[in-house]
Amino acid sequence: MKRKIKKMIRLFKDYKKCTSLFLFSTFYACASSLNVYVIEDPNYLGDVASLKGAQRAITDKMSAAGWSVTPKNYSITDLNVMENDIEQSPNQNILLFANISGIDAINQLKKNVNLSKKALMLHLSHQVWGDKHYSLIKTSTNPLGADMVALPEHAISKNFLNKINKSQTKLIKTTGVCQNTLPEECSGEYEELKTLFPVASRYIVVMLGGDTQGPDGKWVHYSAAEAVNLAKEVATLALNDPEKKVIVLNGPRTGKFNPKLEEQEVHNVGDALDSVTQAFMNGLRTSGVPEENYKLFDFQRETPSMWKATLGLLNVNPTGSQLIIEGGSTASISQALAVLDPTVSVIAYEHGAMNPTHLKHIQSEYQSKRIGLLKKKGDLYASLPRKISLNPKHETAEQQVAQAVYDALTKK
Repeated sequence: MKRKIKKMIRLFKDYKKCTSLFLFSTFYACASSLNVYVIEDPNYLGDVASLKGAQRAITDKMSAAGWSVTPKNYSITDLNVMENDIEQSPNQNILLFANISGIDAINQLKKNVNLSKKALMLHLSHQVWGDKHYSLIKTSTNPLGADMVALPEHAISKNFLNKINKSQTKLIKTTGVCQNTLPEECSGEYEELKTLFPVASRYIVVMLGGDTQGPDGKWVHYSAAEAVNLAKEVATLALNDPEKKVIVLNGPRTGKFNPKLEEQEVHNVGDALDSVTQAFMNGLRTSGVPEENYKLFDFQRETPSMWKATLGLLNVNPTGSQLIIEGGSTASISQALAVLDPTVSVIAYEHGAMNPTHLKHIQSEYQSKRIGLLKKKGDLYASLPRKISLNPKHETAEQQVAQAVYDALTKK
């Protein structure tokens, strides 16, 4: 009889233990379901790529920790639709924004008290957007704003740091900016498109500069004259090694405005080649580079970019190859450093449309021995080669953001 009683007690304890574990695991499953929203502004493709890089890293990080994660994407013009989606969902939510339009969206959405309780709002940027950025800092007198702000360490001023450190907004310091490019993606796109590239054992890839937007929201023009000066520099490198082929890429900001800052009709299918790219290509020709030794891939909206395929090309032919990249594209530099074989020489060039934050970024990458520089000296360039080989791989910006989000959601 005593044995039967002991057995019943043991079975009851096991039942209680299993029931408790079941209830705990069920609660945890509910508590650890997460929606990760990207709010896209189609006018800023670089920022969209950065947001998607952060989304991917957060998804990977939280999924590895056992969370059920659902990535979601909304246009910045569909905020009301997104609000309804969040309010109807039982999950936790994190919203990712970028650029000035993202700041405005955060300040608009924060007025919805119920949404604020259900969503963590994070703003990512490559620079501080003047007073607009300060409006993201939550204080007792400014209850609106972001829960988290991610910025490259080189872009953070002492004043901004002092204010945010005394606030309810968490600052995430990053190395460069988040990016959404993986080496295997570049390899895959190269395999699909490799017949479009001229055949060589080593390459000079040039990414042309473009007009840039400053912290005050105003645009600064990248001129055709600067493109010609760059072409002369590239021509010297190409003529010194005739075995190299030159690949030229431009982007949506190349030739976006004329010198009067009037927006131009360029980079749509059927548009004429923009004036800056024309000037660069003419510069290569007049400098004596044979036409069979260079090829242009003109960026066109609604058409796949050749950027990833070109990174794949460099990884297949790294020895002796160079990527000459504009210093005003923090996102592209971060992408290149994240995916390229360390043997490829990455060189950032200065130009007149860059702002102080861009200059600080490329200087910090140079000091970290990750890139070389072409420093602007009037119409010429002074070459500063990368000091030594790449440092050991460091945590990327998107990994740093994902870790901060993980800590916030798990209260670490």
